[in-house]
Amino acid sequence: MYPTSFSRTTTYTKTDVQHVLECFQADVLMLVMRTQALDIHTSTLTCIDVSLMAYERCISKVHIQLLDRYGRCVRAHEYNIHENVNWNSQRPSDNRWPCLPDGRLAIIVEISNWDVFDQLTLSGQFELGWEDSILDTNYSNMRNTGERKYASSSYGWQRNSYSIF
Repeated sequence: MYPTSFSRTTTYTKTDVQHVLECFQADVLMLVMRTQALDIHTSTLTCIDVSLMAYERCISKVHIQLLDRYGRCVRAHEYNIHENVNWNSQRPSDNRWPCLPDGRLAIIVEISNWDVFDQLTLSGQFELGWEDSILDTNYSNMRNTGERKYASSSYGWQRNSYSIF
């Protein structure tokens, strides 16, 4: 028997990541405008930070949740970050979320590389202070309302949407 070796290569650039992030940012902007549950300035700073995390490859998922006045999640987008995909990119859409009285939008990131995340935090590169979240990111009690794929070259974000409605 001869030893077997495997290698993994990624064939995407920073420009590919930026293209996918533009789709995510469009989702965020549409949701902010529809729900009025987060101010534009905070959403812009959040997108800057998420972009930095994506470029530095320290996140595996991003969640956007619409919470009602009681803190219950009523709508959610879950973005799973993938490398080595062969997808056709779709345009952002399906962001017709309701404007809830006293509702709020929460954006949650799942960290895949804590060393890099901690270095970014300690170097003061984030626009916002990030803290641990107690929000549930398991949407088993919600209805899956669809999927979209944002991709460029072999880099992609798969968005799954959920709703209680």
